[in-house]
Amino acid sequence: MAEETVYMRTARKALEAAGGASELAERLCRTLEEVNDWLAGRQVPPDKAFLEMLEIASRRR
Repeated sequence: MAEETVYMRTARKALEAAGGASELAERLCRTLEEVNDWLAGRQVPPDKAFLEMLEIASRRR
């Protein structure tokens, strides 16, 4: 398995903070498929989505 990237780690933390993949996709106005691709490291999220995920993850603390 490939090493976890900062994008994957951020997506995972945002997913946990949002309460699931569907909830995260809805908050980001993205498809569930896009979110799953980011979580698996198949795609890199656009900068705006990445920054939004950082914001979501940081609110969890």
